[in-house]
Amino acid sequence: MNGQPVAPGTLNTGYIIGRQGIQVGLTAANTAGFRFAKLQPYQQHPGDWMMPRGCITVNPDRNRDAEGPICTPANILVDTGIPQSYMTLPPDIRFGTVQQPDKSAPDRSVAVHIPDAVTPIATDAFIVGDRAPNEPEQVIPWSTGKRPPFINTGRHFLRQYQFLYDAAQGYVGMKEQPNPCGEE
Repeated sequence: MNGQPVAPGTLNTGYIIGRQGIQVGLTAANTAGFRFAKLQPYQQHPGDWMMPRGCITVNPDRNRDAEGPICTPANILVDTGIPQSYMTLPPDIRFGTVQQPDKSAPDRSVAVHIPDAVTPIATDAFIVGDRAPNEPEQVIPWSTGKRPPFINTGRHFLRQYQFLYDAAQGYVGMKEQPNPCGEE
């Protein structure tokens, strides 16, 4: 690497995406400060991993049960390429309006927790239409009971967090960006 030999066992297969670019290869030094969540093995492709699990809370004040806001378990895709977010929610979670159930309504609060709301390694929270730096340009919801809950965060998530993928051990890691967008 950089013209120098790499000693066996000093570099783990994986990468980090951050504001300074992409780092290929994981070391004790470049993974310091990350919080980790274990990934599940991808059964159809041994040696590969499923996307992280997490949960989505939409309008915690309106979708409330006796225990508090509903955090719907979901697969989470942190996408680096698109500015919008796609989300699939069960029909009982209201995101749009009665007239347009699959169109995001303004002022809806959204929180994405990885891997859960109790011990998250990352929480991305925003209000639709608030124009916060971490808010996707558009939130495109789909309400169905035929597909499992899912969210593609879009790339604005990465304004807030550095993203680490450990391909050898099967972990995803998150760490706050050193200077998140919107801050001086």
